[in-house]
Amino acid sequence: MKVPDQDQLDYLASLTALLSRAEPVAGLPGEPADRRFDERLWRSIAGTGALGFFACPPEEQDPFTAVLVAECLGSFAAPLPFLSSAALASAFTAVLPRTDATAELSARLADGTRIATVGLLGPDGEVTAEPRDLRAARAADGWTISGSLPFVLDADIAHEVLVVADDGTGQAAFSLVLDSPGIERRELVSLDRTQPLSALRLDRARAVTLCPPGPGVTGAVAAARRAGTAVLCGDLVGAAQRLLDLSVEHAKVRVQFGRAIGSRQAIKHKLADMLIRVESARSAAYHFAGEADSTERAAALAKIVCSEAAVSCARDALQIHGGIGFTWEHRLHWYFKRCTAGAGLLGTPARHRETLLDLLASGLHSTELSFTR
Repeated sequence: MKVPDQDQLDYLASLTALLSRAEPVAGLPGEPADRRFDERLWRSIAGTGALGFFACPPEEQDPFTAVLVAECLGSFAAPLPFLSSAALASAFTAVLPRTDATAELSARLADGTRIATVGLLGPDGEVTAEPRDLRAARAADGWTISGSLPFVLDADIAHEVLVVADDGTGQAAFSLVLDSPGIERRELVSLDRTQPLSALRLDRARAVTLCPPGPGVTGAVAAARRAGTAVLCGDLVGAAQRLLDLSVEHAKVRVQFGRAIGSRQAIKHKLADMLIRVESARSAAYHFAGEADSTERAAALAKIVCSEAAVSCARDALQIHGGIGFTWEHRLHWYFKRCTAGAGLLGTPARHRETLLDLLASGLHSTELSFTR
């Protein structure tokens, strides 16, 4: 398993200091409301180079450091479009054939002057190359797209959305500017307000073609899926770690019956279990992101372990905090919601277990899965 080197640790320390000064979640209202996007913080993070780890040719990408950044952002429940723009959209664009349009988009995603999201999430929340009800048609001045997208991350602040649509000959890649005529956005009532979801309806919306049907589009979707899964796993690890830290601090100062609750054996055991889950999830996420030849099996295992660890830590943290953990005034609810929503995004643990079973049934990676190897 790959671990951070000293340069990466120093880089994370500077990023943590930046986020600590900004306190991104402190600017959010306690009760459900629209996300407040801190554009200045986003530009500051872009200035550290954090948005460019996937906005480059695949051989130059650095998924491991991207996961470290995601872990840092997750520990602050930062309401920023890192998953959608810096991971999904950047990885999708980077694999497409190099043109002036894709090169400019990659550069602007990396420097934070452009925010993009993807319309690749199907009704089950997974990345798919087969969007339902999305058709492209030639127009006098280019292309138009009609149809609907059930789930789009960060569409409230994104400038454009990248989609895959049927142009009559196959699945082609397109880009649409979100404030263009013919695009209707409906914000969904979602659990996690730090990474809100929207539904889009397209009615002959003007689009720019990025890649014709072929292996380029298939590869871009696969790259987006891999990058998104890695970054989401890192985010869940960071949120779970912060829940553990908050719980430990609360257990030290909360006194009941004349003793700090952290001195009680039941609380000690619960905190120890949380630590084991966090470290197991971190190991799975680092292994997946740190290996150049990571397989679908590694992706599925990482998402399973990180999702279940995050949800379990969120549940235990809520129990350790007691009544204060249920209130809007305490920040714990932001992490609880982020972990719960993130566990279902890009495939639930149950869905990824089905993937592992499919791999076993087809005989793929049979030697990898053998304990006697």
